[in-house]
Amino acid sequence: MFPFKVLRYAVAACVTTTIAICFAAVAHSQTIDTSQVLIGSTRCDHVIAQVMRHGVNRSVDQPAMHPMVGSTPFGLASIPSGDIGDLQIVSVHRRPEIVEGCGPCFTVVVMNQSQHKVDGVDVSLVGLLGAIHPHAPNATVRTCEIAPGTAAEVEVTLPIGALAMGNNNGKIIGFQKLIVAIDSHDEWIEMNEANNVQALATSSIPMLADAVDQVGISSLPTEIVTSESASAMVTQVDVPKQIAPEATDASEASEAPGSTDLDELRRAVEKLGANVTEVARTSP
Repeated sequence: MFPFKVLRYAVAACVTTTIAICFAAVAHSQTIDTSQVLIGSTRCDHVIAQVMRHGVNRSVDQPAMHPMVGSTPFGLASIPSGDIGDLQIVSVHRRPEIVEGCGPCFTVVVMNQSQHKVDGVDVSLVGLLGAIHPHAPNATVRTCEIAPGTAAEVEVTLPIGALAMGNNNGKIIGFQKLIVAIDSHDEWIEMNEANNVQALATSSIPMLADAVDQVGISSLPTEIVTSESASAMVTQVDVPKQIAPEATDASEASEAPGSTDLDELRRAVEKLGANVTEVARTSP
C-alpha cells in the first residue's frame, strides 16, 4: 500500500512539473514570413487582406468609438476607447533621384496619435498597373520607435520591375498607381484602421524636392524692398567727413590764416636785431 501512495504522488508531481514547464517556456524561433513559404517573388498578400477588410482611402471607415475586447495572455480583456490610439499616414513623397539598378524611392511619414509609444510600424508599398495581385512589385520597411504624439519618416524603394510592368505598342509602361499601407501586418489595435491604406495615382504624388522648395518659399518674409525704398536707404547712409591733413612744414602753416606760430616770429625778430647790431659794429 505504501509504494502505491508514493508512486501516485510521484506521478502527480511529474505531471504538475511538466505542465508548469510548458506554460513557462518561451519559444525563441526564427520568424518565417508567408513569402518564404510560397513559391515566387515577394508577395503582397498582407496588403490585399488589408484592402479587402478596410478598403482604400477610407472607403470602409468604421472608427471604434466604444471599448474593444482584446486577447491577452490571461484571457480576454476590455480596452477602454480612451486608451486606444491611432496610426495615420501624414504624407507620401517621391524622391527625384534614381539609383541605377533600383526602382523608385518614396518617403512616407507616419504619425502616432496615441498615449503610448510604438516599437515599430510596417510600411508597405505596392505598385499597380491595373488590379492588384499577389505578385505585384512591392516592398515593406519597418519604422523606428515612434514616441506618443510624434511622427517618423521612412524610405521605401520598390523593385526595379515596377518601372516595366506593361507594353503599349513597344513602349514600356511602369506602374500607374501606388498603394500605401501602414501597419500592413495588422499588429496594432487602433481606433480607425481604415486610414491605414491609401491608393494614389502616380502622377499625383509630389516630388520631395518640390515640397522642400515650397516650404522654403513660404518661410521667407513677405516684405519686398522696392527700388525707390532701396535708393532711399542708400541716401540715408551717413558718409564720413573728409579730414584735412595737418600742415607738415612752415610754408603750409603760413598759408592757413591764423596758423602763424608766435614763438617762431619772435625768434626771427631776435635774429634780425642781432644781424643789424653786427653790421653796425663792423662798419668804419
